[in-house]
Amino acid sequence: LFVGRDDELAALCGPLDSAVSGDGRLVLIAGEAGSGKTMLAGEFAKRATALSEVLVARGRCNAYGGLGDPYLPFREVLARLTGDVESSLSAGAVDREQATRLWEAIPIASRLIHERGSSLIGTMVNGAGLIERTTEAMPGAAWLETLRDQVAAAAQRPVLPERMQPALFDEYTAVLEGIAAVRPIVVVVDDLQWADGGSIALLWHLARRIEGMPLLLVGLFRPEEIEGQANSPHPLEKVLHELRAAKPDCMIEMSTDRGFVDAFLDAEPNALNETFRSHLFTATAGHPLFTVEMVRGMQDRAEIRRNQDGLWTAEASINWRELPTRVEAVIGQRIARLPAEVRYDLDAAAIQGEEFVAEVVAAVRSDPDAPGRLSQESVSALRLVEPAGVTRIDGEQVSRHRFRHALFQSYLHERIEPAERMRLHEATGRALEELYQDQADPPVVDLAHHFDSAGMAAPAIDYLQKAGERAIAMSANDEALRLLQRALELLPDLPSSPERDNTELALLVGLAASVMAVRGYAAPEAQQIGVRVRQLCDEVEPSPMVVMALVGLAQVLSIRAQHGAAAEASREALGVADSLGNDAFRVLASFEFGYCLFWQGKLEEAQRDLDEACRIYEPLAHGWLAGAFGIDPGAEALIWAAACQLLSGDADKSAALGAEAIAVARRLEHPFT
Repeated sequence: LFVGRDDELAALCGPLDSAVSGDGRLVLIAGEAGSGKTMLAGEFAKRATALSEVLVARGRCNAYGGLGDPYLPFREVLARLTGDVESSLSAGAVDREQATRLWEAIPIASRLIHERGSSLIGTMVNGAGLIERTTEAMPGAAWLETLRDQVAAAAQRPVLPERMQPALFDEYTAVLEGIAAVRPIVVVVDDLQWADGGSIALLWHLARRIEGMPLLLVGLFRPEEIEGQANSPHPLEKVLHELRAAKPDCMIEMSTDRGFVDAFLDAEPNALNETFRSHLFTATAGHPLFTVEMVRGMQDRAEIRRNQDGLWTAEASINWRELPTRVEAVIGQRIARLPAEVRYDLDAAAIQGEEFVAEVVAAVRSDPDAPGRLSQESVSALRLVEPAGVTRIDGEQVSRHRFRHALFQSYLHERIEPAERMRLHEATGRALEELYQDQADPPVVDLAHHFDSAGMAAPAIDYLQKAGERAIAMSANDEALRLLQRALELLPDLPSSPERDNTELALLVGLAASVMAVRGYAAPEAQQIGVRVRQLCDEVEPSPMVVMALVGLAQVLSIRAQHGAAAEASREALGVADSLGNDAFRVLASFEFGYCLFWQGKLEEAQRDLDEACRIYEPLAHGWLAGAFGIDPGAEALIWAAACQLLSGDADKSAALGAEAIAVARRLEHPFT
C-alpha cells in the first residue's frame, strides 16, 4: 500500500522527465529504516514503466555480503538489462510490461557488451547466462560466435589483476550509454549503506558522466548508518559530501510527520477520530513501518474493528500507555503470535540474511515442510516475508523469499542465542555448499560469512581466499584487502603445518597485489608482506606459487631501489622455476632477473638472462602471464634487451629488438603491454 509520499514521488518525477529528455540525473533518497524508501522506489518504478520505452533495472546491496561482494547491485542491474528477469517476474518484483521491455533489449545490451564491454564478461555479467539469453533472443546474429569466444576467454582469465578499475567503469558506462541511446534507463540501487567501496566508486563514476544521457540513477540509503563513523568512514560518506556541495537538489529526505498517519488510515473507510489519530502519531512519531505495524497489531487484537457499515472504528478501552514504544517491540509482538514451527523457520531464514532460500531453511531444520510453511507465510495478510522468485540450480527448483523489511530480519537474527546462532551459521554454510556443489560460481562471500560466524576457521579461510581472488580479478582491490586480511587473521586458528604455510603464502601474494594496486609499490605494508613472503619461501616446498611470490617480492624491492636484494629474490625464483621444469615460470623469472641486473648496471649479465627469456617465450603458451603480472614478460624482455643493446653501443640490434617487442605487443592486443 503506497500512501503519504506524494511530495517525494513528485520530487522524483521531475528528474525522470529530464532524464527521458536526455539530461541524465542522480537522485539519492535518504531515510531511516522503515521510513518507506523501498516502497517509494517501487511506486516510482511503476510510474517510470508507464512511460513508453523506459527500461527500469534495480539492484540491491547485501547486509552480510555487502562490503566484500564487489559491485553486487550493479551486477544485478546489468543482469536485468541483459534479460535476466524471470525470477523477478515470478516474484512480482517486475511486471510483465517491464519484463517484456528488458527481454526486447537483450540484442542491444548483448551487442554493446560484445563491442564496448568485453571486460564486463565474468565480472559484471555472467558469461554463460549472457550467451544463453542472447542465443534465444537472436540465434542467427553474425557476431554471436565472437561473443562466445569472448565468454570462453573470460573464463580463462587468471585471478591476478590485468584490468584497472577505471577501465572497467568506462566499459560499464559505455554499455549503459549505448542502451540509453535506444531506450531511456532508470537504475535504482537500494540499501547503499551496505554497498562495497567499488559500487560506491562506480556510482560516483556514473554520476559524473550521465549529463547528456537519457539515464536516471536513483540511490537509497540510511543516513544513520553512513555518517559519523570516525574510525572507519563509510565509502558513501565522501560521495555524499561532494554531492551536497555540487548538486544540493539531488537529495530527497524522507520526512516523518502526521501526514503519513492520516493518509494510511484513510486508505480504507474508517471512523477513526482525531483523538485516535493524535494518540497514534504521538506513539509512532509518524514512522511509516511503526505506524503500519502498530495498526495491524491493533486489528489483530480487535482493538480496532469494522462496524456494521464496514468502517474501521476504535475501541474506547485502548490503553495507549501499555502499547509498545519502539518498532522492535511491535515486531516482537507480531512474531510471538506466529505458530512455533513458522518462528523456527524464520529464525533459520534470518541467518541467511534479508533474502533467503527456502530449501536451505529446510536443510538446516531437517524439515522438508519448511518451504511450504514459508510459502504460506509469504501470502498471508500479516506476512513478514514475501516471494523473491523461483530459480533452478543444477536442475533443482529453489524458491527465494525476502523479509518484507530488513528490521524483521535483524530482530529475528539478534534474538537468537549466540551458541544457537553459531550452530545455525554452520548448518547454513553446509546446506549452501551442498546446494552449489556443482556450480562454477558459488556464493563464496556468503559461505565465508557463515563459516566465519560459526567459528570454523578452515572453511572460512578457504572461502575468504576465493572471494578475495575473485575481487582482485574484478579490480575491486579494497574489497580484496578486507577479505584476505580477514583470512590471515583466522590463520593462527589452524594447526601449524606445511599446508598452512602454503595457504599463508598464497594469501600474502594476493594481498600484496591489492596493496600495491591501492597504496602503491612503495607502501610500507608491501615491504612488511615482502619480509614474511621471504621467510615462507625459504620454508615451503618449491611450487609455482613460490616463483610468483619471489618475482612479486623482486618487483617491490626494485621499485624501492633495493636492486641487490631484488636480484637475489629473482635469482631464487629462477632456481625454483628451473627445478619445476616450467617454461612459463622460467620466462617470468629470467626476465625479472635480467631486469634487476640491468638496474645494477650489469648489462652483459642482464643481456644473457633477457635473451634467455626471449628464447624460451612462446606467445600462445605463455600469454596468460600478461594477465597474471599486468604486462607480458616476453614483450617486456625484448624491450629491456633492446635497452641493454643500446647502452652497449649497438643501435641496430636495439632497434630490431624494439621492433620485435612492438610486434609481439600488437599481436597480443593486451592494453598495458
